[in-house]
Amino acid sequence: MIRTTLLAAALAVGAPASLALAQSGPPGPQDEIIITATRTGAPVVDSTAAGSTLTEADLERRQTRFVADALATLPGVTVSQNGAFGGQATVRLRGASAEQTLVLIDGLPVSDPSAPGGGYNVASLDPLDIAQIEVLRGPQSTLWGSDAIGGVVAIVTRAPEPGFRVRSEAEAGSFGAARAAASLSYAEGGFDLRLGGSATGADGISKADRRDGNTETDDFDGQTADGRVGLTLSPALRVEAFARQARADTEFDSFGFATGVTDGPELSKTRERSYGARARFELLDGAWTNTVLAARSTIARRNFSNGAFSFGADGARDLLRYQGDVAVNSALNISFGAEREEIEARGNGAAQTDSLFVLAEARPIERLLLSAGVRRDDHSAFGDATAGRLGARYTFTPAFGVRASWGEGFKAPSLFQLTSSFGALPPNGDLLPERADGWDAAVFGEIADWGFSYEIGYFDLEVQDQIDFSFATFRYENIAKVASNGVEASAQWSPSESVSLSANYTYTDASNGVTGVRLIRIPRHAAYVEADWRASEALGLTLALRHNGAETDIARPANPAARLDAWTRADLLGRYRLNPAVELFARLENLTDERYQDVFGYGAPGRSGSIGVRLRLP
Repeated sequence: MIRTTLLAAALAVGAPASLALAQSGPPGPQDEIIITATRTGAPVVDSTAAGSTLTEADLERRQTRFVADALATLPGVTVSQNGAFGGQATVRLRGASAEQTLVLIDGLPVSDPSAPGGGYNVASLDPLDIAQIEVLRGPQSTLWGSDAIGGVVAIVTRAPEPGFRVRSEAEAGSFGAARAAASLSYAEGGFDLRLGGSATGADGISKADRRDGNTETDDFDGQTADGRVGLTLSPALRVEAFARQARADTEFDSFGFATGVTDGPELSKTRERSYGARARFELLDGAWTNTVLAARSTIARRNFSNGAFSFGADGARDLLRYQGDVAVNSALNISFGAEREEIEARGNGAAQTDSLFVLAEARPIERLLLSAGVRRDDHSAFGDATAGRLGARYTFTPAFGVRASWGEGFKAPSLFQLTSSFGALPPNGDLLPERADGWDAAVFGEIADWGFSYEIGYFDLEVQDQIDFSFATFRYENIAKVASNGVEASAQWSPSESVSLSANYTYTDASNGVTGVRLIRIPRHAAYVEADWRASEALGLTLALRHNGAETDIARPANPAARLDAWTRADLLGRYRLNPAVELFARLENLTDERYQDVFGYGAPGRSGSIGVRLRLP
């Protein structure tokens, strides 16, 4: 692995100096950032939804190795990972469970049909060729159907640019960590192609906290490959095909009676594949855009204990989707469509969902944007479900505006929940889907002369018929009601051309609506602060601070409280442009050597660092 990284680094440093480099820097104007997860492709400044974005420049400036690290810096987002370097990472939005977060890659759901809750592990997602990461907070079932109670994480990959281009980067650092990634793209006339691949590895640290006496290191090895080929047959017709494959081998530790986890010879192997085709054609002189998508994704997981097979799971998802977008006039746009999704999990059966949806956005006057939508799903196991959504955005002045939205969400029981029981009773065939009702409101504004922008909002989310495992019946039951509310605030300030500051803060009060007990792994307070200084045309420095407040975790027999203390870590990131094509970067993480746990019993790396090189041709 390290030999691969060093070879990629050598190739990058030897690149011609006359080629242009895509520089990393502060985010561009918000009206240039399009949110695809709204299904209407609205700019950030024209969305009624509560959303955040990270661009390719943001990921490069922060020297992102894993998507999970980038998501943890956004407001309303809680990322919990059971051990660094490949440990399972889950994403919670606004206090909702991890299984209530829908993850999309280029519009394709990638949640694991074979997982107990049907969620997705974002631990090994590589930032290779990612153009943008979008997070929509709050119920989004009207837009995307099941699993979107807490919201949506949408990952958009980079489209090929005109001409022939090569991108590569390589790095190596503490704990034997190394990463190499490369992609090439070509676009000429109506043809375009992009191919890419990455490899990441680490000797790692003990997943189980070293302070509890665990010393066995746990390795990680992951590879990603993806490709896209497209053909624009005319200004009104385009077809494309795509494929993606990811594999990860992650060593982890065993159950611990007192600390939740202890050293053990455990290994997980995961293989993910997705592929499909998309066609887009226009009618009525471009006023009506039609998109047809057919795709399949599979996942296979194999766990081993001391070299012997211990557990396996296989899942598959087939998706057929049509979406039409009609510009009725300059003030009204309507999107509508139909979907069929089939999921299956080996040993747990299969399910099918047929869906119809319609969304409308209207601008009756220049400063006012209104949105409304409804979705009807017909699930083969539990029948029909309807979800609606309303939103409004009004800009009084550039410095002050208001935004509000309300939405419903639902989540079908997973195949595992519908078919699994661990006691005398049979599986619970009467499980109901989880249903949510949530709203939010915010004020926002931008003072261009000061280089300052802000947004402050309040949210409220309630989930009925929450599915949980009951130790009374040893099967899954609709036993919980969950309530979550809080405040999200963010601000950006560029006092000069060379300095930019950004910060966000989230307060979340999430509890069981019946017992009043706080939900696990949801801190009341979370914050992220970033300061970027472009010291010269070639040199840039970024200081990032992340704070995670105290939280509780799953109770253990010998530790019923399982409390996690608050922690704050600081990272210093540097970049230096050697020539127009080559950039060096370095990262110092956890500068103060903070000792903390993200999940009970799992330790985090201490002070560490890495160096790397990035190439852009041309």
